Amino acid sequence: MASPDIDDLFKEAGALGVYSYYYQANRDNFHEIRLRSPIKSPGRLTPTPVRSTGPRTPVVQQAPVALASAPLASSPPPPLPQVAPIDHLNHCLNTIVGKDKSSKIIIYLLRLLTSLPTSFSSPLLRQLFLRSQGIIKGLGLYRQILRSLGVPFHLVRLTRMIRSSAIIVNNSKLGTPIRTKQLLNYWFNWDVITYLSSFYYAWADESLLLYNLGVLQNHELSHYHKLCSKHELLAWFAITVVGLRNDFAKYDDLLNRENAIKINFQVKERAHRLLSLSSGSPSTITKFATAYSSQLAEISKEKRILMVDIVRLSSDLIYDSVYVFHRPMYQPLHLSLGLASGILGFYKLWLSY
Repeated sequence: MASPDIDDLFKEAGALGVYSYYYQANRDNFHEIRLRSPIKSPGRLTPTPVRSTGPRTPVVQQAPVALASAPLASSPPPPLPQVAPIDHLNHCLNTIVGKDKSSKIIIYLLRLLTSLPTSFSSPLLRQLFLRSQGIIKGLGLYRQILRSLGVPFHLVRLTRMIRSSAIIVNNSKLGTPIRTKQLLNYWFNWDVITYLSSFYYAWADESLLLYNLGVLQNHELSHYHKLCSKHELLAWFAITVVGLRNDFAKYDDLLNRENAIKINFQVKERAHRLLSLSSGSPSTITKFATAYSSQLAEISKEKRILMVDIVRLSSDLIYDSVYVFHRPMYQPLHLSLGLASGILGFYKLWLSY
C-alpha cells in the first residue's frame, strides 16, 4: 500500500501535528497509528478495527474537542460576595466624601426646618431652632476642614505645568507656529480647565477657612475676605458648569462603548452560528455571552451613577445661581435644592462602592 501524503497525514493528525514524532520514527506504521487517533475525521466517526499480532490493548475513546471544551465555556462566573446594607453604610460614612455629604445633609435639613413658617410653640422646636445655628456653623467648619489641604498640591502641579510650558517655548528646533500650537493644545483643553477651576475654588475656600479658624482677622484683611467670599461663589459655579460638561461627555463615551460591545457580540454570534452550520455540530457562545452581559451591566451602572451626578450638579447650579445672579427664590425651595444635592451626592457614593 502506498504511503499517504505527508500533508494529509499532518492534516489528519490535527493542527498541532501531535503524531509527527511517530511518523518520523516508524514511517510504515504511521497509517496504523493514525487510525487509532481519537481525533476522527467527519467521514469516520466509529473506531476502525486494527489487526495486531500482540495482545489487544483497550483503546480509551475520548470526546471530540468541541464537546470537551463546551463545559469550560459554559462554566458560570463565581458569585460576588454579598455585603450587608449596614456594612455598606458604615464603609461610605468612613470615607471623606461620605462624611462631607452626610454633614451637608444635616446642615441643609436643619436650615430647611428652621426656615419653615412655624410659631415654635413646642419647647422641642424652640430648642432646635436655638441650637441649630451652632450646629450648622460647626458642621460648616467641619466640611471646610475636610476639603482643605488641596492648595499645596495644586501649586505643585501648576509649577510643573509652567515648567513644561517653558520647555516648549525654549525648544529652538521647532518653529514658532508649531510651538504656539503646542502651547495652545497644552493649556486649552478640558483637563486643564477642570484643574484650574478646582484650584480656583480651593484657593478661595481655604482662604475663608483661615478666617474661620482665626489665623487671619477680618479687620486686618477685610478686602481680601470680601474678595474670597465673592470668588468662592464664582468658583463653585465654574466647578459645577465644568462638572456638568464632563459628565455629559462621559455619558456620550459610555453610549459609544455600549454600542461597540453590542456590535462586537452580534458579529461573534453570527460567526459562531455560521461555523456551527458549516461543521454540522452545535456551537456554544456562552463564554462570550457571559462577558457581554457583565460588560453591559458595568456600563449600565456607570450610566446610572453619571445620571445621579448630573442631577446633583444641576441642583447645585440652580442653588448657586441665586447668589451669583442675585435672583431671589423662595427660601424653603432654595434650601431644598441644597438638601437634594447632599442626598444625591451620598447616593452617588453608595452606588460607587
